[in-house]
Amino acid sequence: MTLQHQMEDAQVEVTFKKDKTPAPTAAPNATPQTGDNGMLSMWRRMLATATATLAGIGIYRRKKNRED
Repeated sequence: MTLQHQMEDAQVEVTFKKDKTPAPTAAPNATPQTGDNGMLSMWRRMLATATATLAGIGIYRRKKNRED
């Protein structure tokens, strides 16, 4: 497809060509690699520790309020 536009001072012509070979695509279910392959167990342990700490604080406060 060719597009032409002519003005008083200049003439512009743009040509678009369709490439017959499609661009290579990744597999449809491929997950991109980020380079971060570890430390998942550390995050799970930290989550478990934080959850246990918050539960402990809640239990302590509930017992303390019942005693008062």
